[in-house]
Order: sequence, then structure tokens, then C-alpha cells
Amino acid sequence: MDTHINEKVFFRLGKQRIRWGVGYWYQPSDVLSLSAIDPDDPTAARDGPFAFKADMPMGLNHLMVYMVPPVSESAASSSIATKYDLVVNGWELSFGGYGRADMLARPRAIFSFTGAIGPFDVYGENVLLYGSDRIYVRESSTTPGTYETYRQENSIFFQSTLGIKYSVSKSSGLSYSFHVQGYYNGTGYADSSILQNAKAIAAIKAAYPDTYKGSVTATGAGMWYLAGSASVSGRFGEGRNLTQVTGSAYAMTNFSDRSLRFNPKLEVAIGDRGGRATITLSCLTAMGNTGSEYAPKGNRTTPALSLSALNDAIELEVSAPISLNTDFSVKKVQTAFSLFWNAVQFD
Repeated sequence: MDTHINEKVFFRLGKQRIRWGVGYWYQPSDVLSLSAIDPDDPTAARDGPFAFKADMPMGLNHLMVYMVPPVSESAASSSIATKYDLVVNGWELSFGGYGRADMLARPRAIFSFTGAIGPFDVYGENVLLYGSDRIYVRESSTTPGTYETYRQENSIFFQSTLGIKYSVSKSSGLSYSFHVQGYYNGTGYADSSILQNAKAIAAIKAAYPDTYKGSVTATGAGMWYLAGSASVSGRFGEGRNLTQVTGSAYAMTNFSDRSLRFNPKLEVAIGDRGGRATITLSCLTAMGNTGSEYAPKGNRTTPALSLSALNDAIELEVSAPISLNTDFSVKKVQTAFSLFWNAVQFD
């Protein structure tokens, strides 16, 4: 439900889709989204909460307030978040804050920015927290081989990410770009490999059976991250004879559990408008121990060939997931086939 006061203050009540962060792979300032970023599709839409939103544009500047009603039977599970966007000399600066009455999600102050330095686009997010949302686990000092959970609610934590993008498009049809983003997560483990231990996970689930799945405890457990991508593309011909060839790759790593994920891709698009067809070769590869963040199933590579036609109305994909041993010898080979037909589209 939407309404406004003299088109100066706007209100919305209902399910929200909120993207507060300016980062790509990592967004520590996005405190309201209900799901984690998909590492293989960072721009995919994520669900937000049911909330009341007040929105007040002020020229180029902008003030937003979200009030989220209780998410459990306790009235204290309600929360409030606010953000003010300020444009200064071509830079957008955002100042925000978040708090929840029962303190299960810890209060935090947020500062983010986007702008340009010469030909480079630059962005960053910084979050200061009083306490951590995470439920930690450690091996018991009194009973070796068993694990106990604990929280850190009275310490100051800091999260920060910085990203740089560069892209060039020439009149000849050639374009290329690169993008890199680093992330320091002060609430994570310096060595998050403990979460690959089944007994450690069982201890968390036993202590918090209703909150583990999909929570901050189950994701982003590392302290140091790095991700990047690069692409080069060329366009040839016009109209029905238009051909665009794109080579690209992205990669990300969690230094705290030493897991790595990357996906090289070659895409050839032929035609224009409704007659466009695209052939894509890719090889999504994950390297790391079973249970690690970017290789949850261990070492694995998935070469795939996909074909889409009629502007992606029809999509066909054939892939061969290959599981690898720790020495990267072949452990198991599978095949997968999928067909998607988007017969009806609503705007």
C-alpha cells in the first residue's frame, strides 16, 4: 500500500525489496534483506521484510526510515532502520543506523559511499557494531572433542568493504572491464574451518534449533574475502547479422577457510531483437574442503553448454558436474539436462 503527503513524504506498507548496500559480492550494510547474496548471481533480487517505509526526497538528497514489526511472538523483536543519502561533489555518501528492541540483531552505525576517481568507479561500506549477531562455536576446554556455543555481545566489531570498477566501450564495438572487491568481516572467524566440523555445527543447531538455517551464523563466517571479475566483448555486423562474442570470468575466495570459486565463460550471441540466439560455454569450479563456504560439496567442476533463443524465451542447458578428490583426481561424474520455456510474460 502506497500513499504520500503532498508528494513530499512517501509511505509504503507491505513486503519490501530493499538493497541498502553499494557493494557487489559483499554488502555488510544491507541489514534488512532476508537472504544472503548468491555468489554466482550477486544481482539477483532478494526478499526484504514486511515493513512500514517513510521516504523523504530532498532534492538530490534522500531520507528513508523503515520500521519492521515483530518477527516473532515477542513485541521486542521489532526493529527500525534509517538512512540518509547526501550528494557532495559527485559523490554519494550514506549515513545509516539499525536497532532491534530485543538486541538479538545488534545495533550498528553505517557509512557507505560511491563515486569516481579518474576513470575508476569506487565504492565502499563501513559498519560499526556493538556486539555480534553471530552464534560462535569452539571446542570445549574441559571436555576435548566436544563443542560449546557462545556469543560476543559487549564488544565493538567493524566490517568494511572496498570495490573498484573500470570499463571501456569503444565505437568499434570492443569493450572490456574489470572489477575487484575486498571485504573485512570483523565478526567472522580468523579460521572458519571449524564450521566444517559436523560436531561443531550440531552444537550450534542444538543450542539454537530455530534460528540456525539461513541466519548470519550459517553464512559469511570468514574474516577476509576477495572477489573479482573481468570481461572482454566484441560486436560484429548489424541487425540480424549482429554477432557479439564475450569472454568473461569471476572468482572469489574466503581466506579464512581457504575455499575458492570461479567461473570462466564464453558467450556468443547472434541476431538482434526477438530473433536473438545465444550459445554459452562455462565451467563453474569450486575448490576447498567439504563444508567450506565456496566449496560446500568439496572440489567440484561443472562444464556446461547452454543455448537460449527468442530473447531467452527458450533455454536449454546440458552440464556434467564432476566431483574431485582432494588430490583433484576424478571421483564421480554426473550429467544434467534442463529445458525452460517462458511461454507467457507479464509486465
